[in-house]
Amino acid sequence: CDVVVVLVDAIEGVTSQDARIMGHAMDLGKGVVVAVNKWDLMRQREDRIGIDTYRDDLRHKYPFLSQYPILVLSALTGSRASHCLGEAARVRDRAQTRIPTSQLNRWLEKTTQRLPPTGAGREIRVQYVTQSEVGPPTFLIFATRPDLVTEAYRRHLERSLRESFDFAGTPLRMHWRRRRDRRGRD
Repeated sequence: CDVVVVLVDAIEGVTSQDARIMGHAMDLGKGVVVAVNKWDLMRQREDRIGIDTYRDDLRHKYPFLSQYPILVLSALTGSRASHCLGEAARVRDRAQTRIPTSQLNRWLEKTTQRLPPTGAGREIRVQYVTQSEVGPPTFLIFATRPDLVTEAYRRHLERSLRESFDFAGTPLRMHWRRRRDRRGRD
């Protein structure tokens, strides 16, 4: 498959098995859509919460869902069920998106100017980025000292890339490569 639709019970919430399935799908490079079923029962409860609050709670409890679509539906009434396939198709299209290298490098320049990487007190020059594959989108990032780039900075670049090019619902692969600068220095 290209996209995994994980059906979650609205009353029970995301179980540990649901989270494992989502994580496994992401590890395999598959797009993920979270479909929360039995929303009609949630609306009948006294402690009714809104859709946005429910999504925020899920994303707070499972931060890895922050960039993945969460839909609510009712299989019983059919309410919003048709949105599920449409969203899965959009996630699949995003996973097949190819970004031109020139556009990626403009993004990289802006992003690294705003927040330049540093590591172990040494300057790191991120030189360029190119997309090597689609499904899932895979990017090669060349830097003078990729071994010194912190995990936090790598997550920052991934978040920025997702937001700039709308990769919601699809995992991204980012591979770092060492490249010397024009003067042959690290």
